[in-house]
Amino acid sequence: MTTPLVVTNNTPVSHLLRIGQLPLLGLLFGRVLVPAQVVDELDRGQHVLGAWREAPGADALVVAAPLDGPFLRQLLVQLDPGEAAAIALAVERSASLLLIDEVDGRKVGRRHGLRMTGTLGVLLEGKRQGHLGEVRSWMDALSRQGFHIGAALKQHVLAAAGEA
Repeated sequence: MTTPLVVTNNTPVSHLLRIGQLPLLGLLFGRVLVPAQVVDELDRGQHVLGAWREAPGADALVVAAPLDGPFLRQLLVQLDPGEAAAIALAVERSASLLLIDEVDGRKVGRRHGLRMTGTLGVLLEGKRQGHLGEVRSWMDALSRQGFHIGAALKQHVLAAAGEA
């Protein structure tokens, strides 16, 4: 049986790192491909994220070579470099899942037939697979770190987690 191919954008990595849950990526997906452009974004954010490469769970992140080509250039018209590279890599490698939070990126990913989830979906799957006891406190931790969670989305996730 082959391991599903998962690609991530910057924000799920950044947010999980900030709340100490980066190891969830490895527990849930084994290895996760990270486009070089996303690595550049993470490196530029070290003043906030710290030494992310040495963080627990970072060993599950596998850097993919920088992408270039007409598809990526087309995406760059609409999206930032990390989002564009993550979507291009997911399409190019026929990824089974793309981790992305940004609304614009999700719209583009949907147009290209990608299956997607974001930071909250990772937490929810972590609970479903028994790696987290609950998601509410982790959602609260994300909110304290500046991650906006609308009331309707919060209720939806809590209901899906059996915590409503």
